[in-house]
Amino acid sequence: MMIPSRARAPLFAAILLAPICWRSAVAAPPSASPAPLLLQEKSEKETLADARAALTAKDPQKAADLITAFLTRAVGTVDLEDVLGQALLQLGRKDEAAHHFELALKLVGDVEAPQKALKANLLRADPLYTRRSALMLNITKNLLENCQKLYETGHTERALSILTSLEPIASGAIKKSIVELATKIRAAKEAVNLDASGSDASSEGARPLVKLEGKHYHFESYLDQNETQRVSDVMDDIFNYYVQIYFDNDATRVNSQKPTIRILATHDDMMKEWPGEQRPGLGGWWSPSEWKVTCYDTGSESGSRDQMLMTLYHEASHNFMTMLAKGGNVPAWINEGTASFFEGATAMSDRKVLWPEAADGRLRALQYQLTGGRGPTVAEVLSFNEPGSYPGEYYSYGWGLVYFLQQYEDPVTLEYVFRPLYSTYRETIARTGAEPMELFKQTFLVPSAPGGAMELDAWVARWRNWILNEVYPLNHEGARRRDLRVDKAKMYIAAADKAKAEKTPKVPELELLTRALGHLEFIRKTIDGEDKIDPDLVVLQADVLERMGRPQGTAAVLEEVLDKADRGDTTLEPERYEELEKRLTKLDTKNQPLRLAKTRARNFANQAIKLMEQYQASETPMTLTSYEVSTLFADALDSKPLKEQAETLRLKARDAGLLHGALYRIGGRPSAWVTIFDNTEDKFDPGEGVLSIGGVRPVGRIFNAIPLSGEYELRCKLGRVGEISRTTSQGVVFSGTPTAQWFVAAIDGRGQLVVRRYEKGGSELGVKVDKLASLVAKDESPDFSVHVYADDRIVIKVGARPPVELKLEEPLPKTAYIGVFAKNGRTELSGTVLEVFP
Repeated sequence: MMIPSRARAPLFAAILLAPICWRSAVAAPPSASPAPLLLQEKSEKETLADARAALTAKDPQKAADLITAFLTRAVGTVDLEDVLGQALLQLGRKDEAAHHFELALKLVGDVEAPQKALKANLLRADPLYTRRSALMLNITKNLLENCQKLYETGHTERALSILTSLEPIASGAIKKSIVELATKIRAAKEAVNLDASGSDASSEGARPLVKLEGKHYHFESYLDQNETQRVSDVMDDIFNYYVQIYFDNDATRVNSQKPTIRILATHDDMMKEWPGEQRPGLGGWWSPSEWKVTCYDTGSESGSRDQMLMTLYHEASHNFMTMLAKGGNVPAWINEGTASFFEGATAMSDRKVLWPEAADGRLRALQYQLTGGRGPTVAEVLSFNEPGSYPGEYYSYGWGLVYFLQQYEDPVTLEYVFRPLYSTYRETIARTGAEPMELFKQTFLVPSAPGGAMELDAWVARWRNWILNEVYPLNHEGARRRDLRVDKAKMYIAAADKAKAEKTPKVPELELLTRALGHLEFIRKTIDGEDKIDPDLVVLQADVLERMGRPQGTAAVLEEVLDKADRGDTTLEPERYEELEKRLTKLDTKNQPLRLAKTRARNFANQAIKLMEQYQASETPMTLTSYEVSTLFADALDSKPLKEQAETLRLKARDAGLLHGALYRIGGRPSAWVTIFDNTEDKFDPGEGVLSIGGVRPVGRIFNAIPLSGEYELRCKLGRVGEISRTTSQGVVFSGTPTAQWFVAAIDGRGQLVVRRYEKGGSELGVKVDKLASLVAKDESPDFSVHVYADDRIVIKVGARPPVELKLEEPLPKTAYIGVFAKNGRTELSGTVLEVFP
């Protein structure tokens, strides 16, 4: 078995330089004497010789103590882990012994010769080893076959995801095949990205520029290729709604020039291209002179791109108003109100866009204004006729007016009775530039208009009542809103049944089904939420989609629900699961290999859960081993129940003192060492044996290959080289980032401990001095460690002196790195080890 880095330290995303080594607690019982400090100075060869001699002398506790002491300052090797496992096995500590035999096997890799003895010992420690190895073999063999079929049917991303998860539990020929297929997919993917990307780069330099030609838009995007394609598909679909509303479905009126949609990586990147005054809340803009929409990836801030899509829906609609106006002016309530109307659009799983719902932010603002007597009057909004946009408080009113004109239904026929008048008003105002309020009266306040309101106050009262008593409850009336929407959906489905039987229905069947679908999707995504699944609602939604002639949409809904069940995010009865899966298979034969892979993974996860239960039910519960094995299975199968089980076992193992941290040897790879200091440093040497840096002014480097969060400890032997003066300071960076302040622990020229903060450039921000029990002599090279806790506490140990505990006044970065520091001298760190606690 091989312990993946994700299982041990899930915070790490980078490729690490040194082997990872979990250490179990092997401290001597109270009756035994602790290993003397002198033993820590011995080499690996000497430690192994002494430990083996202890085993021969029938003293396994001494052997365990010797190797445990050595591993506090070094990373484990095959021989160290093997001998420690043998000692623990003789002590009857089978769970911990199995852990160390596993580590030895991981370090051996696929070299067969040394595996036999290690596996024999592992089987003595873990009687279930053969069973779980057989399950791992079955998993990797079957899912590899699925990945090959996924690759052949074009599901390359999913195949690569599964292959990456399988590699840590695979071995031998199967592992070789997994690596070969994954390499082939990555190579093809890189070739596509290179072809699709330009040379431009964001300010972060982290993402390439993707250029893509969609059906209706040209994209310049810092999203990846797949996400850019998804946005392109969504914008192509909403394009049809633009044509419907602005040009009454006459696509011949659309300008042949494709607009450009430019998606920047961050808000700061976007604002560098904004030509006006700085506006922190700006989400994007339409530039008629450039024929371009500019926005940014809101996922860089919130983790969600929904806000970015809403901005695109709004700004891209201005392109149509530009075409409609042909250089003329249109009143802001029509221009911004129509653009805001599209903010309520929703992209479904099949990348089709639903006709816009109420834009929730606009609706909430409007309800607040209408019920509190705030904001402008409708007359003021309708009369606003200045170039450009109108004040911010007008936007909700403009949206509400357009939403009413688009969405108000005749109570009997369900027709959208105001849409023809909206179209007439919009066309006339764009063509003639008429005074907006006067034209409104001529269009809407006439006897032939729906409702026959002759005065603006009466019309506004009707509008206000509809917004507050019909629209707002559908979004904000607590639990009632779900019932209201279910009733609406069923009403539309019944009306669609009736329309299907009529030769010339007032509202076509497809239109009524589309309205029902909007309510069902809102319930499923917004009210119930992503994790709650109502199977009856899903089946109803699938029925509507299938009836609309959207098999891909039906498949996407079923696929999403089954995926959640596969991961354990929701629960489906076996009969219901089988029903939905069979229905999906009939709809989407192309995705059959994908479903088979997910079904197999789900079944394997159930087998793994049962195996973990057997571990816990054994005479000697294997808490540490079962934690590590369940983590392997959870990662390989992407199973939420297994992940929850692994987390429970992790806490039990740590509470029992069985689980310590993952060890990393620090050093090497010069490109991974960065600085915030502008000061000139002496030669920097990132050697794995001795890590050194020197300078007159403050200098330092951090190792950015290992991002850290939570609890960790940096240990080393601190060498203070050269002449030591009053201003000398030599130590470590225990928390720092390439762009923010650094936290340094060091010994100053007097031999006292200091903790300092430095900002980018090298200026000192603050210093804290704590009295050590005794000063560090100039010729002393003490063992030095800094233990960092998640609550911004640190514990520093210098040699054999009592530890110093500090509570930092400034919060540490959420993700940070460690490194080396010097001021007016040279620092040499030897045996530098980082331990990250699970």
